[in-house]
Parts: sequence; C-alpha cells; structure tokens
Amino acid sequence: MPKAKPDMVHVVRIELQEKERDVLEQYMEAKTTETLSTAINKAVFPVVVLALGGVAYFIGDGIYDYAQKHGDKVKGVATITAEESTGFLFPTLKPAWEGFKSLF
Repeated sequence: MPKAKPDMVHVVRIELQEKERDVLEQYMEAKTTETLSTAINKAVFPVVVLALGGVAYFIGDGIYDYAQKHGDKVKGVATITAEESTGFLFPTLKPAWEGFKSLF
C-alpha cells in the first residue's frame, strides 16, 4: 500500500544566544583537539618504538662486534684479583679500569 504524501511541513528551529554559542564553540574545539591528539598518538607511537628498537639493535651489534675483536684483551683484564688491587672500597675497580684504558 503506497504511503500518502505529507500535506504539512513542520520546521523546528533552535536558536542559541551568544553565550550558548561560545560554550558550544569551545566544546567543538576541545573535541577536535582530542580527536587529533589521539590520532597523532596512535600514528607516532609505533614509529618511536621501531626507532628505539633499531637504535638498541645497532648498539648491541656494535658491542658484540667489539667483544669479538677485543675479547682476548678483556679476558686478561677480568682476571685481576683483589690482592693485585690498590682500591680501598672497591678493590677490583681501579686496576680493571686501567686495564680497559689499554684497549683504546
């Protein structure tokens, strides 16, 4: 059964005063800022995590390569005993540090 066409049109109009318009405008700006900051946060976070992972990989790779090249020198430094030390509170730190100076 076909619908009858409307014979009357009602118009509803909402009018805001100046203060209400200002409040609504502030709300819209706050909502826009919130939406944009959420979108930026979701886009930037994976990039930052990936960059930090890459930096950690290159640092670890450099330490590993250095240890492979200079491993025998480091083993000799690490065998210093407490009797050979001249440190007071931490007896093994001073000779070990001086041993590492020779690596550079």
